[in-house]
Amino acid sequence: MILLGYIAGVVLLWCCLRRRSEGLRSAVFMAYHFLFVFALSFSLLYTPGLSPAELARTLALSVYQAPMIMGFQVGLDDYTQLQYIIIFVCSSIYTVRTVVMLLFQRFFRDLRLRLSLLLHPEVCLISGELPDAQALAEDIRREKRRVSLLYLDPNPDEDDEIPVPGALTVQWSQIEKLTRRKRCHAVLLPEPNQENLSLLRRFEQLGRPLSRLKVTAFLDPDLLRLEKLNYPAMDVWLVSREQLLARHFMTEHLPLERLKAVGAVHTEDHIWVPDRLFSLCIAGFSTMCREFLLTTLENTAFETAAPDGRGLDALVISDALPAHLGAFLRDYPQLAEEPGLSWLEHGAETEPFFTVLEQRLAGLDQILVDVGSTSDNIRAALRIQRLCQRQELAVLPQLVVVLHEDAPGSVELLTQSDNVIFLQDNRSRFTYKELIERRADQEARALHQRYRSVSGTDIDAWQKLDSFTQASNRAVLWDIPNKLALAADDLAALPQEEREKALWRLARYEHRRWNAFHFCRGWTKLPVSELTPEELAQHKTRRPAARRHICLVDWDALDGLPQSSPGILKQYD
Repeated sequence: MILLGYIAGVVLLWCCLRRRSEGLRSAVFMAYHFLFVFALSFSLLYTPGLSPAELARTLALSVYQAPMIMGFQVGLDDYTQLQYIIIFVCSSIYTVRTVVMLLFQRFFRDLRLRLSLLLHPEVCLISGELPDAQALAEDIRREKRRVSLLYLDPNPDEDDEIPVPGALTVQWSQIEKLTRRKRCHAVLLPEPNQENLSLLRRFEQLGRPLSRLKVTAFLDPDLLRLEKLNYPAMDVWLVSREQLLARHFMTEHLPLERLKAVGAVHTEDHIWVPDRLFSLCIAGFSTMCREFLLTTLENTAFETAAPDGRGLDALVISDALPAHLGAFLRDYPQLAEEPGLSWLEHGAETEPFFTVLEQRLAGLDQILVDVGSTSDNIRAALRIQRLCQRQELAVLPQLVVVLHEDAPGSVELLTQSDNVIFLQDNRSRFTYKELIERRADQEARALHQRYRSVSGTDIDAWQKLDSFTQASNRAVLWDIPNKLALAADDLAALPQEEREKALWRLARYEHRRWNAFHFCRGWTKLPVSELTPEELAQHKTRRPAARRHICLVDWDALDGLPQSSPGILKQYD
C-alpha cells in the first residue's frame, strides 16, 4: 500500500506539473521524495512510548537520514521490505539524475540540439508567448514529422518549454549552431513591445551561417503600413495578426461577390459594374477595426454607377474616436478627403448607437462588431440581430463578430443565423502552411519576377526589396480574386476588339486599386506643379521619403501627366 501511495503521488504531481518548467518540476519532485523518505525513515525508527527528548532525537535522525538515503550514503540493510527498497532506490536515482542535470544542463541541451539537427533535414524555430508558440508547434508536428522543432525562449530565466514531444527550448547563443546545410524557418510570433524588430536585426547580423533562413515576423499593423523596413540579408515576410485575419476574411467574402449576390450589378464591356456602393458599418475603432476598414477600402476599388464612381460607403461608430481618429487621419491623410467615409461618436450601449444603425440597416451590406471584449461583442451583435428581426429585412446584412478568445457557449445563439460570420482574433491562423510554407508569399515573389521579365526594368532581387515594395506585389496577388470576379464572361474567348475593351476596363480598375493601396499606406498626391526641373527632366513620378506620387489621380488625368512616352502610365496598369 505504501508503494501504491508513492506511485499515486508521483503520477498526480506529474499531471499537475507537466506544463510547468523543468526547474519547477525538479524542485517539487525533490521535495516530494525528501518528505516521503523522511516519513518512511521516521516510521521505521519510531517506537511507542518515546519521551519528548527521544522523539526529538528520532525526528532529527530521520531528517538526517532522508538525504543520506537519497544520496546512496546509507545502506539498505535495515530496510528489508521490498516496497521500502523500491521507494528508496527510486528517490536516490531521481536525486542523482537531478544533480547531474543541474551540473551538466548546458551540455545536455547542446547535445540534444546537435542530435536533433543531425537527424532532421529541416529546422523550425519559434519565438513568442508560450500559448501562441504551443499552438504553432502542435500544427507543425501534425504537418511535418522530420523537422527539428526549437523554441527561442523570450524569457530565458523562466526556463519555459513547449509541451510538444521533440520540441527543444534554446537560448540565443545556441541559434548560431544552425548550419548552412539546414533549411531554417523562424517564426517570430506577436509580442507587445516590438521586440521582434530587435530579433530581426540580430538574425540579419548572423550572416552567412544562416543564409538559408526564412523568417516570418509579426509586427504592428500600422508599422507595416507606414514604415519602410528592409532586411536584404535574409528572406523575411513581415505580417500582422490583424492583416492575416482581414485578408483571409476578404478572400472568402469579397464585397463585389456580395453585390452580385443581391443583384446590384450590371455589365459593361463584359465587366461587372455595381449599381451602388458597398455599404459597411463598423462598430468600434480597435486595431482590428482599423485594419478591416483599410482592407475593405482596398477591396472596393471597383467603379460603380454612383455619380463619383466610388465603391465604398463606410460608417464608423465608436466612443473611442476622439482619442484615436485624429492620429489615424494623420497617418492616412488622404482618407480625410475620402467622401465614402463618415464617423460618429457613440458608445455601443447608447441609444444613439442603435438609432443610427436602425436607420441604415436596410441598406447595409456588412456590419463589423468589435466594441470591446468577446462578451461585449456578443451582446452588441445580439442586439443588432434583434434590430434586423424587427425590421423584417428581406436581405440581412453580413454580421461580422470579432472573437478575441474561444467562446463556444457565448456564440450559440448567433450561430443559428446564416448571416453571422465570426472573425477569430486568436491564434487560429498560426499554422505551418500559413507561416512557414508561405505559399502566398512565394507566389508574390514569382509575380515580381514575371514583372521584371516583362517590363525589362532592373529591379533588385526579392529579398533586397523594402517592405513597402514587397507589400505592393502581395497586394497585386491578393487582388486576383477581385479581377476574376469582375469578369462577366470568359475574356479569352471574346473577339479581339471586345477583349481589348474589357482589359482596358480592368486596367482602369487596377489603377483605382493601386491608388487605394497607396492611400491606405499614408501616401498623398504630388501636384505636377511642385516637381523640380530635374524631376521633370528625369520623368520622376514620386518622392518616396515624403510618400507622395503624381500618379495618385483619376484614370482620365493620367494622360496629362509628364511621362517618358505617351500612354506609358496607363500601359503599366
